[in-house]
Amino acid sequence: MFEQAKSCDASMIEALLQMVFGFSADRSTEYLAHMGTEAFSVVRNGSRLAACAALLETRQRFGGNWIPAANIAHVAIAPEARAQGSPSCSSTHSAGLRNRGVPRW
Repeated sequence: MFEQAKSCDASMIEALLQMVFGFSADRSTEYLAHMGTEAFSVVRNGSRLAACAALLETRQRFGGNWIPAANIAHVAIAPEARAQGSPSCSSTHSAGLRNRGVPRW
């Protein structure tokens, strides 16, 4: 199950970004520093991370009003954790977003 990343997960998130997306060590460090560890959700497999995903909170303008929204980005699943029947990133993030006032469309 996806859960909020902790600051101690930073190096494992960076490693997943490097392995899955080909980020350099410098790029993964920069990306995580820019996003913040708190923007990530993770799936644990014992003491290791099996997956991570970033959530970019945004908003969109509809009818003159700002509506809370979010984008799911950089879903990284370790190769050995793929096809294991884990809950979907989008459904897990959706539940968390609704708790923060982002409407369901």
